[in-house]
Amino acid sequence: MKLASILDPKKIICNVPVGSREEIYLYILKQATEFFDLEYDCGVYVKQMMDSEDMMNIPYEGVVIPHLRLPELNDLHIIVGLLAEPVMLKESDLKPTQIVVMSLISNNTSDIYLKALSAFTRYFSQSAHLENASGIATAEEFIALLERDKVELKKDITAEDVMYSTFLSLKPDDKMKVALNTFTGAATRLPVLDDDGKLIGVLNSLELIKVCVPEYIMMMDNINFLSSFEPFQKIIDTEDNATVQDNMTKPQRVISPDTPLIQLTISLVKKEAETIFVVDEQRRLLGVITLENLIHKVLRG
Repeated sequence: MKLASILDPKKIICNVPVGSREEIYLYILKQATEFFDLEYDCGVYVKQMMDSEDMMNIPYEGVVIPHLRLPELNDLHIIVGLLAEPVMLKESDLKPTQIVVMSLISNNTSDIYLKALSAFTRYFSQSAHLENASGIATAEEFIALLERDKVELKKDITAEDVMYSTFLSLKPDDKMKVALNTFTGAATRLPVLDDDGKLIGVLNSLELIKVCVPEYIMMMDNINFLSSFEPFQKIIDTEDNATVQDNMTKPQRVISPDTPLIQLTISLVKKEAETIFVVDEQRRLLGVITLENLIHKVLRG
């Protein structure tokens, strides 16, 4: 299926005036909702979209993808806004925003939404495509561009559609102090990459703590009598000298980007792994998947 076939020219807004993130989102939504009914104030929807973005704190790079699930809708509404000028919408963004792909999702359109979002993301990840689209003046031109470049929706949802491609990582020769500082603001499992971006290991904070607890204590059923044992001292004493390579382990689950959603979901549910790493043919890390981000992207996408 072609991406252009599910887009409505009336919901492609060109020459969007530059302003704050809230002003831009509100302008785009109000322009589009003239062509379909919404029961509530657009300002409420914009705030909910922004709250979701701020909670996840995912940096954008030229294209922003605000979205909101609305049970009162019976259809998927994809609204595209082409900004008059690039603008930084969030401090964490990597590049100024040029295009807004806003989605209002009903309860029965998650599948098509994820496929459409994946198609947009793949297409605009190439800077040339982003540049071509940013100069478009009409909705018809935008649709013609997607038609010309044969942008299509994939048949099935796969790992690359639900993975997070922005992630923190470590190098094998990083000192443990660096790793511990990174853990304080990140997930509990950090990928370890070589200089070519290839996945060579994972540093697991839980395993890091477990090695500092004597085995005999781990075997005890009742530990209520313990009070003075300090399991963290060993880590503190060695963090300036020990390296990530000394403490990393083998990743539990490594998959290709075309792995079907159902397969990776079952792996997470069966606890075969708590973090799944998506790599290319050269084992370069492309993204990470956890149960939490599946819930966000699929159930709350």
